[in-house]
Amino acid sequence: MPIIQAPAHEYSTLHVVVQHCMHVSAQLGQTFTVITVDQALCCRLMELKWLIPEYKERLIPRLGGLNTSMNFLQIIGHHMQGCGLLDIWVETGLMGPLVAEQALAGKHYNKAMRAHKLTLQYYCPMFSTLLSLMHLISTRCSPHSFNETSMNTCRRLMSL
Repeated sequence: MPIIQAPAHEYSTLHVVVQHCMHVSAQLGQTFTVITVDQALCCRLMELKWLIPEYKERLIPRLGGLNTSMNFLQIIGHHMQGCGLLDIWVETGLMGPLVAEQALAGKHYNKAMRAHKLTLQYYCPMFSTLLSLMHLISTRCSPHSFNETSMNTCRRLMSL
């Protein structure tokens, strides 16, 4: 596709891009045209789709992967708000308070991904131990089934 010397957010530019993409799709025998755009252009592209009847049936706007990930990080941050995750990141020196707040708000993609990965890496063994202990307790729920071996296994899991 040739470079278009016009602002991407203007409807006329979007219309030209969609027309060209639909033309290419038609030449390839495709019924639908999928266009991946960022969050700002996705809103405008949806408006354009609602206005033009041909676009309603054939155009599929798709939000790009980075924006989808950032929205997901924002949802995680909203869900984890007030649980102490922000304090952990700041007190461990992983990031400063302002950056930690922005990472939980879905900004600073790379830093947020690194912080979430490190947090998961740290807590994963604990979750695994907890699940093992819960399984052990659920399979040996009667008081008579706890023999010395079961008790030693429980003690070993609790010490991890």
